[in-house]
Amino acid sequence: MKLQKYKTGSGNICITSCLRDMLNYFGFEVREYMIFVVSMANMFYYEDFFPEKNKTLKMGGIYYDVLTVIENALGFFNLKPIHINSDDDKEILDFVRNSLSNDCPVMAITSRKYLDYMPANFKDNIPHCINIIGLEEDGFIVSDTYIPTKPVDTYEGYLSEKSFLRSIQKAEGIYRGKFRYSCLTIKPESRDRREVKTFSEYPMEKMLWPILAAADTYLDGEVSEDRVLVGAKGLRKFQKDFVCWFQTQDEKNMKQLLKNIHNHLVDFGGCVTTYHFMSEFFTFLAQKTEEPFWYALSDDMQFLSRRWYILANTICKAAFIVQGDTEENIRVRLDELLSLEWVLWNKVKLVCEGLLNENNG
Repeated sequence: MKLQKYKTGSGNICITSCLRDMLNYFGFEVREYMIFVVSMANMFYYEDFFPEKNKTLKMGGIYYDVLTVIENALGFFNLKPIHINSDDDKEILDFVRNSLSNDCPVMAITSRKYLDYMPANFKDNIPHCINIIGLEEDGFIVSDTYIPTKPVDTYEGYLSEKSFLRSIQKAEGIYRGKFRYSCLTIKPESRDRREVKTFSEYPMEKMLWPILAAADTYLDGEVSEDRVLVGAKGLRKFQKDFVCWFQTQDEKNMKQLLKNIHNHLVDFGGCVTTYHFMSEFFTFLAQKTEEPFWYALSDDMQFLSRRWYILANTICKAAFIVQGDTEENIRVRLDELLSLEWVLWNKVKLVCEGLLNENNG
């Protein structure tokens, strides 16, 4: 039995699109890019990577602490997650069933490796968010907004109880730690009687703070975890290491590394997607306020998204054909991105601070 009126939409990032569908189910009129921005998830991060020592390259454009992203997003709407942090199978199953019986979908943080329906080439240990939206005799009906095929696909259907529990038990964060909790739901008070706001009805000041936080993180972000740099500092370190890899790695290792970098930029909440989300949000603000400077900022963010996409494609091409000017070509493109991003985020910070001061004055 599936929850009535629940709809599975396609997404660019599993976390933000699962939250979008859950909030839409409860009557909140939100889009995925709105969830991304208000969750304060925009964060280029890069961990020092030594090919001789490390197995996994860790970099991306979305904050890697999944639970903080979820809590920030729900907090914007004055909601708190109702969650379970037990490792006991019975307690987990009871939580899911009780939530569904109260007409509440459940978000679960899983490992893709143990999801039956996931295509074989994507069954890996990457953490993945899905929503549980119904009960079956010996399992659940799940909603998956992001099957990373090309083009991206969705799944709404059966998942066995055994596979569900296994996928939760094996889910680990990007730094191999267990999540503080693995299942959550929300239950807005008096759902059927409350007055639902559209996103545009929220105060402008409330919408500016997450943008300002993104600018501050990029411009002044410090080490976030051991050996992890964020924002401009992270991008500069990545560029420096990239040049070093070309000088120290043999062709086989370098080609594999280039493929990994391409995947991180295009998939997994990479910069191509995150800057596109920021562009969409600024277009929304332009339509809300009728102020042309938001359109200009939207165009700038979309331009950055395209420049990251060109860089990713250049890196992908280099993974198959390493030419003499490959290193220089990529270094120049990274220089360009650093310059463009630095100017743009300073502009964003100036605009947001000016508007907030104007409102407070």
